Amino acid sequence: MGAFARSALGIHGLLAAAALLSVVLVLGTRRTEAPSAANAERIADMAIEHDAPATLTVAASILHGGALIELANTNADAVHISVPSGWQRSEVRNTPLAAVQQEPPMLGYVRWHIPAGARVSFRAPQAPDGVLLHNPNKQPLKVTVILVELEDDTVMQDIVLVYGKAARLW
Repeated sequence: MGAFARSALGIHGLLAAAALLSVVLVLGTRRTEAPSAANAERIADMAIEHDAPATLTVAASILHGGALIELANTNADAVHISVPSGWQRSEVRNTPLAAVQQEPPMLGYVRWHIPAGARVSFRAPQAPDGVLLHNPNKQPLKVTVILVELEDDTVMQDIVLVYGKAARLW
């Protein structure tokens, strides 16, 4: 075998080894960066529709992996709120039950009509690790957040301004 053939084989071998090393490094890096399914956060997406500047209270109580989430519309006008389809309405206050209407589930969410002054509670079989509230409107939304972790005996309170985008409530 000539010197040219040996050097060409050596270069190809070196390139092949470098490519293999790159693949191993990339796959190894991805494996360490990607969260495992057991450690992945469960973030619940919600969305609100309103015609004027609005306020909303979101109070969540978490116990044994489940949650009771209350949404209070403290506005003079009705709002529409989309919540995950796995959440079941459990209680309605300050308005007739028939006034809180739901639309058929679509894309994994249920859209609810919440009249002015109404409070609606939802049972979430799996408590979310966080809630991301979308406010696509051009009007600001002030959200009072109360999160009660009953197992830890802790309470977190916050006020979040959501304006034309999404904000994480907890």
